[in-house]
Amino acid sequence: MNRVPVMDDGREFRVWCAACETDEHITIESAHRHRRDGVMIWDVDYSCTNCGRPYGHEIRAATLTSPLASVIIELAHHTNLAGPGTAA
Repeated sequence: MNRVPVMDDGREFRVWCAACETDEHITIESAHRHRRDGVMIWDVDYSCTNCGRPYGHEIRAATLTSPLASVIIELAHHTNLAGPGTAA
């Protein structure tokens, strides 16, 4: 199993392709929601359809853009991957 990078080291992660330097070609593969220290966190796996690179890491829910948050929540809702506490 891949280890998901966590934000404990002070870095903020975002959904972004480092190789293509854009988020234009991102496809969200999976999203799992949880809380840590009262903060809503998403474990997100995604890939870039332009270069094919896969990514996976944690993202604070508060840092998501509205369109990206909508995609992640929709995916999680429809695939039952959001975890406990997800609204039906």
